[in-house]
Amino acid sequence: MKNRARIASVLAGAVLVLSASGQPVGDAQPKAVAADSTSTALAVFIGDVVKEALSSHETLGMNVDRTAFLNALNAYLTGQPVGMNGADARSYLNGQYAKAQTAMPAPLPPADPKQEEAALAAAAARTGVMVFPSGTVLEILTEGTGSKPTEDGIAEMRYVGTLTDGTVFDEVRADEASLDFPVAALLPGMTEALLSGLMKSGGRYVLTIPASAGYGNEGVPGKVPPGATLRFVIDLIDAE
Repeated sequence: MKNRARIASVLAGAVLVLSASGQPVGDAQPKAVAADSTSTALAVFIGDVVKEALSSHETLGMNVDRTAFLNALNAYLTGQPVGMNGADARSYLNGQYAKAQTAMPAPLPPADPKQEEAALAAAAARTGVMVFPSGTVLEILTEGTGSKPTEDGIAEMRYVGTLTDGTVFDEVRADEASLDFPVAALLPGMTEALLSGLMKSGGRYVLTIPASAGYGNEGVPGKVPPGATLRFVIDLIDAE
């Protein structure tokens, strides 16, 4: 709820700022702007908030047509009718949130602590691995030669996330577009490994992450049991 309110307030503020400029977005002529200009900075800042909001709503199971979203946003900012006012939008979204809440899967039974500890110990015993303070284990399959992730940067990757029994709970497949993630917003064990200096773009890595540096004792309803050790095979495409 706090995250939703923060997103809504920032977006509302952005709409007020853009509307107050008096220049309709659709009619404005494109201009070359310096990388450090106010326009570019606002576009990047608001763009990051918008991406976070869209991803959050898609995670809730909402089908977001991004082309329709951009068209409606442009129309709204330029004063054109979009079929809803602020109260209508809030009422509609609150209904969608309620549906998403009731549709959420039930939590899975807790993982077997002995099995999870054994999987973590087996990963740590492999030759050439790095074990970090959190207990996260990094194995380098292919050495990267590109840039290293930074704390306030973005990591572009594909990955396959599995449980200790081999069940795939999340993935970005090779035939799908890679995804960008804020490094600091990832699972603690993944962030720790990305910032170690050992992971470089162009490389392939295996991370074995204990529950304490992963999804903890809550897990992810319907996907990750509480207390689960996680294994990620990561292709780090790019980093900044």
